[in-house]
Amino acid sequence: MLRKLFLGASVALLLAGASKAATITYTLDLSVPGQYSVYGDASAGDNFGIAVWGVQLKATGGQMLTEDNVSPIGGRTNGQALGFSDARQPGPNADTDINGIPLVPDASTPSTTYTFSGGQLVASGQTANFVYGYGQSAGSFATAFGANYSATNSAFADGSADQLWNAHLRLATGTYTGTLAFDQTSANNIANLFSTNDRTRSAPGATGVSFATIPLAIVPEPATLSLLGLALVGGLGVVRRRSA
Repeated sequence: MLRKLFLGASVALLLAGASKAATITYTLDLSVPGQYSVYGDASAGDNFGIAVWGVQLKATGGQMLTEDNVSPIGGRTNGQALGFSDARQPGPNADTDINGIPLVPDASTPSTTYTFSGGQLVASGQTANFVYGYGQSAGSFATAFGANYSATNSAFADGSADQLWNAHLRLATGTYTGTLAFDQTSANNIANLFSTNDRTRSAPGATGVSFATIPLAIVPEPATLSLLGLALVGGLGVVRRRSA
């Protein structure tokens, strides 16, 4: 589905002549019980940051309860969009993107699978609005666009989205039950990185994708902690007797 959404954008790209081994690494952070966050990191030295992204998650033995696309999106004083506003799923409202493709709002409908996505306006010709370095360096719309950035328009675009970001780029968050993982066989896992930073609408046509997961930390139960404490005390007693 998403590959069809981005087909028009891919055709319109002025692709780089040489293929690069650029890679986006998607990380699923499950370290907080019942909550998830998805992050994106672009490889260094062979690209200029994330242009288009998309990942599909799958819940087993439970459901994804909420889905929020928090990847950076904002607005300029002239009303033009910044960040990942194209084919954004879930979108900031029940509107359409620049290609007339329906968007859905941040969701709260339980689902066993869900696809998140977003693209900068690569195919629209709005090169002045590109943000380079996503997934590589920290930044903000206010810093990048100064007086041309509108906090009011950005809040209207999506009040829950990030207006400033870290190098480890946060893309999506939500809640779930059961076991959650990347659906690594899905065609909706998309990666596209800028091959130049000279605003020539250039992005590599083939970008590698890798996946990582930060699992929930296993905390010992109180009974286990008590046994560990007794074992430590016993060990200290042995040491003392030996040294006596």
